Amino acid sequence: MVTTTAVDMQQSERSNDLPDEPSNGYSDDASASEDGDPPDPVHRHVDMAPCSVWFGPVASPSVERDLLAQLGSRRGVAVLQWPRDVDRATRLTELGIPCLWFFRCPDGPPFVVDELQEWLPSTASDQEVHESLLRLSERAAIQRSMAHLELDEDCLHLGPSMIELAPDDHDLPALVLEHFEQSVDDRVLAHASKHVEQREASLFGDLFRLDRSLNQIGLEIIPASKRAHLLRRCRS
Repeated sequence: MVTTTAVDMQQSERSNDLPDEPSNGYSDDASASEDGDPPDPVHRHVDMAPCSVWFGPVASPSVERDLLAQLGSRRGVAVLQWPRDVDRATRLTELGIPCLWFFRCPDGPPFVVDELQEWLPSTASDQEVHESLLRLSERAAIQRSMAHLELDEDCLHLGPSMIELAPDDHDLPALVLEHFEQSVDDRVLAHASKHVEQREASLFGDLFRLDRSLNQIGLEIIPASKRAHLLRRCRS
């Protein structure tokens, strides 16, 4: 549904596919040499569009959580419509996910100064959309790369971004945060897991659920070896 190389659609009324490159890698007006060799390819620099989700009016909570995890972990941009998605944008702001807003000209956008939001009329060109997505993705990536990690009772903060944690899930996040970007043995993690007395698969389930939550603010839990995991910033 979401990729890192194209602008995708999620129940959107608008399509903004980028122009296709010539399939053979050569320019249309290039000519072959006199001895029949093919022409040299024309090298074009094309900035790939970042991961993006074009939100529709309705999505189930589970689907929306998955979409937010995709955006947070892949330097993604949420594409919204004004004023329909105002409530949704509040959540995106908490997570530090940048937003590209479309508005219909008669309505006009509100006056908002925020480096992680941009506004375009619904008549914007494909190039304008593409450039906006690139700018927003880069700004969010820079902001997160400089942000400080902090855990309070129920929330994990990455700079101004934050994700709420269940009250009984505090110990496991605290442990991986204490050893940020360091390998932690699974036996140690198991003692911080609420499933410490259950089978090993329960620890992996806890790590998976925690990873999906932290993905939304640009963090990930990955295997460091066959018997260890670590917390780090997402690399996508």
